[in-house]
Amino acid sequence: MQTLSPKYMEKFQCIGSKCEDTCCTGWRISVDKKTYKKYRNIKDSDFKKNLSKNILRDKKSENEEVYAYMRLDNDIRCTMLSEDLLCNIQLKFGESYLSNTCAIYPRNYNEVDNYIEESGSISCPEMARLVLLNPDKMEFDVKERSEKGFRNRVGKKIKTKKTDVSIEQHFWAIRMFTIKILQSRQYSISERLIILGFFCQEIEILINKNQLDNVDLLEKQFEYLLANKHFEDTLNDIPSNSITILKFLNLISKKLKDASHINTRYYEILKQVVQGFEFNETTIVENFVERFTEINNLYYQPYMLKNEHIMENYLVNYVFKNTFPLSLDKSASLIKNYYMMVVHFLLLKLHLIGLASHFKELNRDIIIKAIQSFSKTIEHNHEYLKQVYDLLEKDNQLRLDYIASILKD
Repeated sequence: MQTLSPKYMEKFQCIGSKCEDTCCTGWRISVDKKTYKKYRNIKDSDFKKNLSKNILRDKKSENEEVYAYMRLDNDIRCTMLSEDLLCNIQLKFGESYLSNTCAIYPRNYNEVDNYIEESGSISCPEMARLVLLNPDKMEFDVKERSEKGFRNRVGKKIKTKKTDVSIEQHFWAIRMFTIKILQSRQYSISERLIILGFFCQEIEILINKNQLDNVDLLEKQFEYLLANKHFEDTLNDIPSNSITILKFLNLISKKLKDASHINTRYYEILKQVVQGFEFNETTIVENFVERFTEINNLYYQPYMLKNEHIMENYLVNYVFKNTFPLSLDKSASLIKNYYMMVVHFLLLKLHLIGLASHFKELNRDIIIKAIQSFSKTIEHNHEYLKQVYDLLEKDNQLRLDYIASILKD
């Protein structure tokens, strides 16, 4: 089986008990049916009795990969975690007794045509460092690999040659050019996202005209425009819009009130973000915009302009891992997939600006902790992301001109 993966995957090794945010805490841990049955047949009666108390059947689930789940303690930690932050199941019986979820994480698998695509989740701190901190453009390798390692945990399956859906037929071309735009370093990362929006909008026009076979021609046009900086005047004419950021921050502050479902690491970050903006429910819009602009110019921009590879790598990894432009369900339009990626970016940027204000600086450690914790808590919470998306949609702000004004640095 051929595997397509970013080169950073070759370097990943779990650091076990040295990890500052173990994957055995902070979220629900599912157990597949096959592993659950294996646990029922354990011969060590004492261990089996303890395990039986700490694994619960999910009778509502119809998915065999989510057949059961591990009991969590009051600190949202797996009850099978040892004092040394190692898995008691693995210590006793070896890696083969781990559930699919535990054995594969933080790896992610999708199948596109004849390739298994392997990527890393930045909700893992060590993976986040590998993905985000490399100053070079993210590159990909194709290798032969045994199918055994995947444990049948393939997420999405896309067949570009066996579909009547035009966007799927042109999946490879659209995704590759999306990555090309995101890695066009002659533009700022926000400008690249705006240009990507222009590209997605033009593709939507081709789709509506049933002319998506012209996507190659469209890419050549955009490639020429990118190379010759023809977007500069258009980008300069876009007005900035900080007011909508206030609505985003209001959603984040509300998250603080739901602390029972948030791990302590991310909760700490949320408090620092809100404190950094000196935000509360009575904040005056004009005062907030003035403070946001000041913080952005004083702490965020100076650091990020020298380290834009961090957010570039985040977005490129998002595109690959989530099979953009098919990140959402198949009924979602290309432009909706684009808007959802922008929502991720804007939320992250808001977190980082608030933290920059709180600490009066940005550095690698602050950024890794923030992005990793955000990924672990928010990216796995589809309902929260939907709330943010719905907020923009409700206010009729899901228009490219409006999104561009929010993205404008």
